Amino acid sequence: MFTSKVKKSLSLLLTFLMIITMIPVTIAAEENYPTMMRFTAASSGDFHKYYNQVYTVTFLDEIDETAMNNAIEKWDISFLGDGSVMSWMYLNEQATAQAGKNRYDVYIAGDGGVGANAQSGFIFYLFSELKEVRGLENFKTKNAVTFASMFENCYKLEKVDIKRWNTENVTSLENMFKNCYELTELDLSSFNTSKVTTMRFMFYLCKKLTTIYAGDGWTTESLANLYDGIFNCCYAK
Repeated sequence: MFTSKVKKSLSLLLTFLMIITMIPVTIAAEENYPTMMRFTAASSGDFHKYYNQVYTVTFLDEIDETAMNNAIEKWDISFLGDGSVMSWMYLNEQATAQAGKNRYDVYIAGDGGVGANAQSGFIFYLFSELKEVRGLENFKTKNAVTFASMFENCYKLEKVDIKRWNTENVTSLENMFKNCYELTELDLSSFNTSKVTTMRFMFYLCKKLTTIYAGDGWTTESLANLYDGIFNCCYAK
């Protein structure tokens, strides 16, 4: 006999499977974009040293020199170290007043957009105060191979618009949204998971997640283990 918690996890899984849409999502062919550097769980330079104070992140398709030069801090986070991908940070006064501690808005920009590193895991790992990631249409993901732990431990993340991402080369989604307690809905309708070999703990402890939208590119055919804790502890009704 299933426990009530298991039943709720199974209910979420059923909801996910039932709302898979057969409407194809068209993604424009991607050109070469300035590429972001690789991050790891131990990253502590650039904006990562403020990991527990970042309130919002916005991706931009143009480096705004004026905004960047007036920022609190700025960093070259390009893969080549040539300034082609820059990040800068401002104090969010309203969020700071509410929290009683400094909260920051981070901007990430490259001319034409920001190309994903092949290793695109851990970009926002442990950003415990992050509420929203904006402008993700300017984050070009065609070359990404892994999104493992990308948003892991973003406990307060409420909004992340990734419905246009190209994931045709991705092999790992492990821990991608693990411990995102506040997420209630995800639109993965553009995701092509034909090469994904692991989704281990992908949605683990997404306690409020009730709805996931997926397209006809979503498949589990390449997974090494279909029952690898993907929806563990997803108890929302």
